[in-house]
Amino acid sequence: MPRVNYMKLYGPRFELFCGLLFTCLVFGSPPQTRAENWPQWRGPRGDGTSLEKGIVTEWDKTKNVVWVTEIPGDGYSSPIVWEDKIFVTTALGDGHDRALVRIDAKTGKVLWTKTLITSSDLEHLNKENGYASSTSATDGKAVYSSFYASGRTHIFANDFDGNTLWHADPLISKTEHGYTYTPILAGDKLIVSVDQLADSAEIAFDTKTGKIAWRIEGNNISCSHVPPLVINSGGREQVVTCGSNVTRGVDPKTGEVIWSCAGPTNYCVAGLVFGDNKVLTSGGYPERHSFAVKTDEKGDVNAKGVLWHQKKGTTYVPSPIYDNGYFYSVTDGGVTYCYDAATGDIKWQQRIPGHFRTSLVLTEGNLHTTNDEGVTTIFKATPDRYTEVAKNNLDEFIYPSPAVSNGKLYIRTKKNLYCIGK
Repeated sequence: MPRVNYMKLYGPRFELFCGLLFTCLVFGSPPQTRAENWPQWRGPRGDGTSLEKGIVTEWDKTKNVVWVTEIPGDGYSSPIVWEDKIFVTTALGDGHDRALVRIDAKTGKVLWTKTLITSSDLEHLNKENGYASSTSATDGKAVYSSFYASGRTHIFANDFDGNTLWHADPLISKTEHGYTYTPILAGDKLIVSVDQLADSAEIAFDTKTGKIAWRIEGNNISCSHVPPLVINSGGREQVVTCGSNVTRGVDPKTGEVIWSCAGPTNYCVAGLVFGDNKVLTSGGYPERHSFAVKTDEKGDVNAKGVLWHQKKGTTYVPSPIYDNGYFYSVTDGGVTYCYDAATGDIKWQQRIPGHFRTSLVLTEGNLHTTNDEGVTTIFKATPDRYTEVAKNNLDEFIYPSPAVSNGKLYIRTKKNLYCIGK
């Protein structure tokens, strides 16, 4: 047979085809966008924002449900995701056994359930709390969890097979409404803010050993449950904490207090949000107050650091979100607000039916908020006006906030974990 000169016949197109074929044969299919892990409370940045693409906006108990699995025991902690691994905490049986659960993200199969500690007593609870309400955190090497047990605060580090790497019980624990102290990661430090009536402190643990790197004593006057927030501001990394009428920025490496100010109030639960070198705090009791404070100052910033104060629209439990110069919040009673982050001026407000405990999540310009009955309302993150995108009903009781990873939403209900996606 005569030899065919394909270069002469097809020219540069053949050369391009050969190059693409060689790339696919040697390196596999073209690279896909890397999935973003959701490694701790409110995701990789601790602020409820996701960079994932292709998140569905319509679902119900069967539509766009990839899988659903029953979670053993009972808990209000939110799921965390690391690649194909999902972790949640739970209380087994009558609540004395506090456990960690690993679930396969691809299939929903429960791979193991490990009781980390058994409490000799059951702490007093608010009717809206449970015995496993603190969300875990992971750095891809270990899973870090926080529980009350037998009168003390307990912090665990476990490997991905459930084996305990280290355990610390640094504080006597006494709360009014139950234990909800969620640890977060800042480099090689695990930081937990335990604002309570007994030993009150902010503590940083070495993630490898569990040894205390630094500790800031609290004032023991009230019980707040705000997870710390790691930010970069003023040319340095900070961890911001809030509770018992004090908000402060701390160097996560040394424990040095960079700045502090009074407020917003004694009892705080809603998570912190950060943008444009300011952090928004929300306090719920005895009065509801929000204020925006500058995070690039030093020392006592009460006079120069508090930019604005707002009582209208302050949430007690649901955490707000920041996006492109604006803060968004949904109050416990279901009123949605958009604030100008620079001034605190309200751009719009809109009532959404239901009672709310979950925190806002932002995906592809859409804000997700879920009420207690399992109805998720999705609306646009825009200061122009309230624009609803969809309403989706799982018709199950929901307190935990969703996780976003692998192009999916992971939503925990009272008994089940749903994987929502295409």
